[in-house]
Amino acid sequence: MIIGDRLEFVFIHNPKCAGTALRSVLMPFDTTGNLFWMHDTCNGHKIDKAHMPLFLLKQRFPEYFGLLSRYLTFMAVRNPFTRAISAFNETHQELYVAYAGGESLSRYRYELNRFFEDLTESEINGWSFAHRHFVRQADFCFLGRKRYVDITLRCESLVEDVAKVGLFAPDLAAALATVPQTHQRPIGHRPAELLNHLAVKRIVDLYDRDFALFGYSRSPLTA
Repeated sequence: MIIGDRLEFVFIHNPKCAGTALRSVLMPFDTTGNLFWMHDTCNGHKIDKAHMPLFLLKQRFPEYFGLLSRYLTFMAVRNPFTRAISAFNETHQELYVAYAGGESLSRYRYELNRFFEDLTESEINGWSFAHRHFVRQADFCFLGRKRYVDITLRCESLVEDVAKVGLFAPDLAAALATVPQTHQRPIGHRPAELLNHLAVKRIVDLYDRDFALFGYSRSPLTA
């Protein structure tokens, strides 16, 4: 998360949604001394300060949570299928490197599908540090039924969506317009080519709210 008091904005860092690129252009506006980076604890759990769903932010940093209702708040979102695969690649880097290098496609697909077939609700509820990249996108945008994020920027149309920010904060939009449009770890194949039907069903079930709230199709053929 990045907070800029001068321009009165909060950027919510949703994992695997161009967050590193967005942080790089927003850091000059940060007024927290890079507070929301590295790790901390909350209720005995290790947490990642860069990626905090809103319930964690409210518990650990209530004074900053209060700014969400006062400042322009925005985040990036991504198709749940490609985001899920990107999160897997982040947490299985050796496997991804071999796959990206043209090796072990069959092993990569096997491990990818087995992972998502076994993924559970409790692992993506925000308390599992090992699964912090798999938390629902909705949990970075909503607390209960209340939405705290004013603007969502789709990774698939980032340049066009930055114009929404420009309506409220032109200087901020000018910085966002310089964000690189490439992913650090491209997934290489379309989700429909990598995921079996059991993994697809599990992703749809676990991230059903993300598909609905952010307008993405539940078919991997369209991701």
